[in-house]
Amino acid sequence: MYLKRKVYDQLLDWKNDTVHSTLEVNGARQVGKTYIINKFADENFRHKIYINLFDLSGKQFMECYKKATDWTPGTKRPEQPLHDAFKLFDPDFEDTNDTVIIIDEIQESSEIFNRIREFTRYFQAHFIVTGSYLGRVLEPEFKFSSGVFIPFPLKSFWKHWMTSFFRSIYHFHWIMQMTPYRNYMTN
Repeated sequence: MYLKRKVYDQLLDWKNDTVHSTLEVNGARQVGKTYIINKFADENFRHKIYINLFDLSGKQFMECYKKATDWTPGTKRPEQPLHDAFKLFDPDFEDTNDTVIIIDEIQESSEIFNRIREFTRYFQAHFIVTGSYLGRVLEPEFKFSSGVFIPFPLKSFWKHWMTSFFRSIYHFHWIMQMTPYRNYMTN
């Protein structure tokens, strides 16, 4: 319970911070990144858009992004193509402080990853990006958006569980060595 509360408090601090930054939640596979950020978003924002670039929602968003950013030379350029992409993906999208956009498995698209700076600067909505293989963003097609996102590592609970487990075994062994319990167990 303590770990959940600590993570949740840090997420609330990020949401309430006056410095508008994209939150990057990183960590190993299956540690609960997607679960905790979706739960947090559902409980703390009026509107949530969830996009997983590794599955169908990601493919659909990329189609919206391509359509919104498509431009023919000699014609007027779109004024807010990124806003248009989110509006195409979710017609109820409103760029407000009470909207959060979660982009899961961000490492699947260098094109979207390289837009983090624009998400932070040109939107009122909050952005959370996450992924399991964020080491991939060190490849040349990924540009590092320094200073516009806050890294938030979500560590595995395995280490904490194992520590508690072995501590319990140690305490059980220590109690069993006490004379009244030892006599009871041997008779």
